Amino acid sequence: MTTTGGLCGAAGAWRVPQHRSGRETGRSRSLLGRLRERRLGAWLAAYLALAWALLQAVDVLGGMWGWPQLAQQAASLALGGGVLPATIVAWFHGEKGAQKTSPTEVVLVVAAVAGITLGICAVCA
Repeated sequence: MTTTGGLCGAAGAWRVPQHRSGRETGRSRSLLGRLRERRLGAWLAAYLALAWALLQAVDVLGGMWGWPQLAQQAASLALGGGVLPATIVAWFHGEKGAQKTSPTEVVLVVAAVAGITLGICAVCA
């Protein structure tokens, strides 16, 4: 491990220690650093914006066509429950560059969707 400087000039700014590969140590190993690297916040903001737009569309169309209240509630629960699968996908695919789908990711997403589906069926029944 090497450092990129220590104190820099009169300003006294510290630089982050780096490995020979150029990657930061310490801060990027923390959970917050990994969340930033994977752009989890941007993924979740995009999902929530899309979910809100879909809920608005369900509300308008449901009112126009007389959909039962249960359809609107199921859509709300499904989109609300979709935050977990969206978070899983964001975690595995949020870094820059191309990533392959791993078996772990598939199992986690399938389990999350199955759990959400069972929960919606239990609530709506």
